[in-house]
Amino acid sequence: MNHSIINFAGEHSFYFDHVQLHPEEQIGLHRQSTWELSYIITGSGKCQLGDNIHDFSEGEVVLVPPELPHCWTFNKEDVDKNGMIENITIAFNTDLLSKLASSFPEIHDQMKLLSDINSALKFTKSDTIETTTILQEMMMQTDADRFASLIHLLVSLSENLGNARKLGSKQSLSPTEERLKKIETYINCNFKREITLDMISKYIGMNRSSFCSFFLKANKTTFFRYLNTYRIDVACNLLKQNKDRIAEVCYQSGFRDIPYFNRLFKQFKGMTPSEYRKLYQEI
Repeated sequence: MNHSIINFAGEHSFYFDHVQLHPEEQIGLHRQSTWELSYIITGSGKCQLGDNIHDFSEGEVVLVPPELPHCWTFNKEDVDKNGMIENITIAFNTDLLSKLASSFPEIHDQMKLLSDINSALKFTKSDTIETTTILQEMMMQTDADRFASLIHLLVSLSENLGNARKLGSKQSLSPTEERLKKIETYINCNFKREITLDMISKYIGMNRSSFCSFFLKANKTTFFRYLNTYRIDVACNLLKQNKDRIAEVCYQSGFRDIPYFNRLFKQFKGMTPSEYRKLYQEI
């Protein structure tokens, strides 16, 4: 079951959820009216946060402000023994921060600092030891104890804002731009795997024919040429950076057939992968 779309019951002022999911069950690109704090217990992958895409890994803590489009795409290989990823999500409204600030003078300044955030923030691991400890304790607590822990958590986050890394900001995207950003995220996360038209068109929410027409009009090229260009660029970086065998570079960049990879590489770069590597090793 996916719990990423937040709905508050009337008797709760915030939302706490600890989930274990198969990677493909994670929701796609979305936005919501609440703040969202995410703690990755098991898993890694890529996350789109507004206008930014970044790699994430186990132990990461990210705070997402309201109405910021975001999407977590988990690697299918980085799972627990049951094939699951695991995370904790806390969501709350800006109204909660305002009420805490006005009701408790002792934490007014800290709540105001949080309220003013307009970018997604990643907290460094050294700054999240207290945060992750609180989150883990909240799994076993009653609603009343969790509320007390939430206040402690928010104060702790506010005190570490200076060391947090900005990851993405709000942006006004047209429907076309949102689709293209979603396609970019999908390719970034899945280029090493087989990608079919059925898979990508379903992910975007279009049929195959409509997707192909949309992509060609927006990018002036076909989806698979775009994908192959991306994979060849990955291969070029690998050839420059390491000494792996050409076969390994082929597979690491998303190709499954070595002769096809060699032919396509020469078509795109005017030389073989071996010649390309030799050229850059001599520079």
